[in-house]
Amino acid sequence: MHIPLICIGIYTAQPLNEGRFSMKDFLLVIALLVTTFFQIEAKEFHALLTGDTFSDVKEAASCDIKHIRKELQTVCDAINMPLHIKELKGKALTKTQVRKWIGSDAITSDDIVLFYFTGHGFRTEKTRTIWPCIFFPAKKEIIEFTDIINEFTKKSAALCVIIADCCNNFYQEKGLMPPFGENFLLCKNFHPQRSEEVYTRLFKNTTGIIIASGSTPGKRSWCTKKGSIFTSALLTCLKQELHETNPRWDHLLLETKNMCHKFQKPQFQLYISTPKQKALR
Repeated sequence: MHIPLICIGIYTAQPLNEGRFSMKDFLLVIALLVTTFFQIEAKEFHALLTGDTFSDVKEAASCDIKHIRKELQTVCDAINMPLHIKELKGKALTKTQVRKWIGSDAITSDDIVLFYFTGHGFRTEKTRTIWPCIFFPAKKEIIEFTDIINEFTKKSAALCVIIADCCNNFYQEKGLMPPFGENFLLCKNFHPQRSEEVYTRLFKNTTGIIIASGSTPGKRSWCTKKGSIFTSALLTCLKQELHETNPRWDHLLLETKNMCHKFQKPQFQLYISTPKQKALR
């Protein structure tokens, strides 16, 4: 059993409970410590990709899922890790199917787990956290993103990455699309010879929980027919991290936030641990 040096890094785009460290935050950190103590290197990558392919954002959602799936395959090929992807979209995207997948015994404490949603989201006056509610159109179901976070953290996987690319504004609000073109494209320039080292640091050698969404409370997330702004920026910055001598999730996500700043304000929280490593050349 390999026990790494424990180093916890937490970044909160907007503090919960007006800056107080809540009981849920405490439990997340305890889960991180338990996971880190028992293992550091994951064995398999499990991904649940979900999206609204019914409504007015169906083209963007379809592109988002395609881009995420392609990038996950690139990552797993680079680090020689088996990849298991499940897609739930259209009529298949329901609360029942999502919870069935999360509860699967196929996910173990050695694995990496990723949940991704692209589609419509909102919040109400009763929403108690910074995270949005997400909407599954097939059965007109609403689910708190916090509920999904809690379900995934119960799995105690080596690394949980939980992402929602959706609006976080109040339900009754209306607004205009901001002025931007259709050419917000993914980055194509990267160093394939460094991909194994960088992706190993970001995925295999990182334990804990990463939570992100496309916008802060009261704000919207935007998309084009070629994909969503936040998802495109996130994937671009993941590629750009291949250029870094010290690739890190906090740097990647801050760069994602900066890339989106003209359109929206993404948010994220990190409860992660990584061993000390030498800088890459």
